[in-house]
Amino acid sequence: MRIEERLRESAAGQGGAHPAVVAARGSHSYTELDCKSERLAAALQAGGVRRGDSVMMFMDDGWEAVVSVFAVLKAGGVLAPVGAGATAAALSEALQEGQPVAIVTQSRLATMVAAAISSVWSVRLIVLAGGDRARAGGTCISFEEAVTRVGRVAPLATPGADTDPAVQFSGEAPLTHRQIAEDTTAAANCGEGILLPPLAERSGFSRLLAAIDGGRTMIARLPFVHNEAERRIVDVRPAAPRLRILGSANTAMAGATPVFQR
Repeated sequence: MRIEERLRESAAGQGGAHPAVVAARGSHSYTELDCKSERLAAALQAGGVRRGDSVMMFMDDGWEAVVSVFAVLKAGGVLAPVGAGATAAALSEALQEGQPVAIVTQSRLATMVAAAISSVWSVRLIVLAGGDRARAGGTCISFEEAVTRVGRVAPLATPGADTDPAVQFSGEAPLTHRQIAEDTTAAANCGEGILLPPLAERSGFSRLLAAIDGGRTMIARLPFVHNEAERRIVDVRPAAPRLRILGSANTAMAGATPVFQR
């Protein structure tokens, strides 16, 4: 089974209502994540992503990242996740090594991305979360516009086999869908209400898929908060006003969206 099929099966099995990711500003059901990832996958394909192309994901671990993971795979791409805490040097090294055709990122990281891609001509498309509109003559599209677009919501055709490369973690050879499935089996003991794991790490990625296989609810870390007290949060619900306020205040810290220039 290919990785993207796991989300489709969980969406169908949960009947659309069960929350998959709970964040400070609300929850997102399995069906919502599946539908949004289909739309983003179609946008990636329209932007030139083809089977086997490398697509970098450089963003905070939240519902947007989960959508992006499955969108890249549904588009037939090979996901290259880089943690949002990476330094500029580490980002540049990952870009030079992977030569991705597209990057999925967010507004607060856009300045670093713009500087890093100045000498990496493989990048043809940037998907930006938190930006108001598309920028730079069509080389950048809005994540929000892509996932809310009315249009293609039917499942995309499966772009390949489970022996295709699926994910390439930093410093490792690409792993196939089948190899990732073996990792997921080893990480299958997940409980309800687990924190959304770090998706740029192989073990964290496996825990994500194990939770999705089990139809679990995952709790997204608050944006820009990564201390030990936050890591002990075990029940973040949309009805908790204090957490909503924190999320809103921190989100407002995101910088202005730069114009990407080639």
